[in-house]
Amino acid sequence: MSATNTSLSDRPRPVAAASLLLYVLAALPALSALLQLLLRADPTAAGGGADTLLPGALVTGVLVAALGYFCAAGRNAARVVVWLMTAGAMLNLVAVTVTVLRPDSYATRPDWYPIFLVTVGAVQLIVLAAASILLAQPTARPFFRRMPQPPAVAGQAASAAPRLDPRG
Repeated sequence: MSATNTSLSDRPRPVAAASLLLYVLAALPALSALLQLLLRADPTAAGGGADTLLPGALVTGVLVAALGYFCAAGRNAARVVVWLMTAGAMLNLVAVTVTVLRPDSYATRPDWYPIFLVTVGAVQLIVLAAASILLAQPTARPFFRRMPQPPAVAGQAASAAPRLDPRG
């Protein structure tokens, strides 16, 4: 069975849960952009309108959903990208928090906006950290390390076919 064609029964539970978390996380950018547009006190104010917020949020959502798909398919590179995104989310939360703590950083924005940014960053970090921990579980490791088996050579039994796995 190839790495891109795995059935739900072949997938370890931590991998399935992490993929589900990534699918949920994929909706967060679009939801965040919509809330920012709907709750804005002055729709004509500078700082990102629908023409910049929504396309960026949709592209981000599609990329995160694709990451969830590739994790569910057993691609090790997707698992590594989730770990890197978790580190990036941690740095993002620190940067947003430091910016929010500056006295006049959001003087032109509504009062709820800094709290909203920190909350979105915290939710992203929590979801990504949970997905990272699930993908690092011992039961998930073999799912990402398996090697595709070559087709059986004519005249040989399937078990006698040469193996690609260097571990034997």
